[in-house]
Amino acid sequence: MRARKLPSDRGVLALANLAVSQDGELAEVLFVRHGLSRRDSRIVGVVRAGLSNAEIAREMNLQCGTVRQYLSAIFAVFGVHSLTQLIRVIESMTS
Repeated sequence: MRARKLPSDRGVLALANLAVSQDGELAEVLFVRHGLSRRDSRIVGVVRAGLSNAEIAREMNLQCGTVRQYLSAIFAVFGVHSLTQLIRVIESMTS
């Protein structure tokens, strides 16, 4: 099976940061109302871009376990239990 080629670290992280920063309301909700750190918010942005935990770990130079820990904390903040639920909650904030 051929591995799919991912964009460069800077490309994916730039997209994630752009997704969060372009929507001022979302950035306010993530940073102020929910108390997410910049890294948490970047992870949310990358999740919105559709990357898996392993891809997030590779792109952000983290271990998979660290990504899972970040996601568990983010899930607790939003009261969700899966990436799909997280994306739905985040998307509902932007619409």
